[in-house]
Amino acid sequence: MTRLVNPCHEAAVRYAIDGVPGPLDAPLITRGLAVLPIDRTKRPLVPHGFNSATDDLRQIDSWWWRYPDAGVAVAVPPGIVIIDVDVDQETGLDGEASLRELEAGHEPLPMTYTVATPRGGRHFWYAHRAPWELRQKASILGPGIDSRVGGKSFIGMPPSRTDRGEYSVHTRTRIEWAPGWLLELLRPIERHVAHLRVLHGGRGYGAAALAGEVQRVCQAPQGQRNDSLYRSAARLGELVGAGVLDARSVAARLLDAALSIGLSEHEAESTITSGMRTGMTQPRGVP
Repeated sequence: MTRLVNPCHEAAVRYAIDGVPGPLDAPLITRGLAVLPIDRTKRPLVPHGFNSATDDLRQIDSWWWRYPDAGVAVAVPPGIVIIDVDVDQETGLDGEASLRELEAGHEPLPMTYTVATPRGGRHFWYAHRAPWELRQKASILGPGIDSRVGGKSFIGMPPSRTDRGEYSVHTRTRIEWAPGWLLELLRPIERHVAHLRVLHGGRGYGAAALAGEVQRVCQAPQGQRNDSLYRSAARLGELVGAGVLDARSVAARLLDAALSIGLSEHEAESTITSGMRTGMTQPRGVP
């Protein structure tokens, strides 16, 4: 019989055997999770990070006998995306406020298996069958809202501890399927779109509006470029919300413009997403 050295070792064995409760129509998707030991700063204690994660019980026992104070993390499995809402009072980061803004512009996230983090944030687990590869980035859905994508990362699990506190189960229920609007926001931005898709007639107006905003971004003076990008994204988001322009085409054109003036891809994508989300809540049709 396995000799368990601490509660995290016990949890690691449980995750490796039972996983966490998956959707009713796909219960095996999160059974038999691959685990790894982490320290109190959430760094892996084994080489190669999440690539070393395993569900082999002998290896798990060996790790925890070697690192008896280790916490436990799991490799995010394929078919799962975790929405990581972060809160940090020291820096003023408030992912919960960003989450409220995100849900106001779309709809509330469905209840799902959720973990409370040591700093007061939450990890929302969702299953998906998206036909595209989801993006994994910090603050991709707003300040303090990161995405963790299956096959690309690991994540801390209860009852691990850091210097800030302990991971715990916040909502003990089955994993729910991710809503379509969330998957769309995590969809890769297509660059160099050959043509602009304009909907519902307003072809000349929509194309002219997009060209004008792209020009504004390209001509924005140093120190005002990110603000200009946000304002242009918001104005075009109004047309997207009215069905005049296609969201992915607009985002791709704006991203190309932002990169051409020296903004980083991460900064530009975050600004475009935020601006378009704001504009789409205030649809503006063709005059």
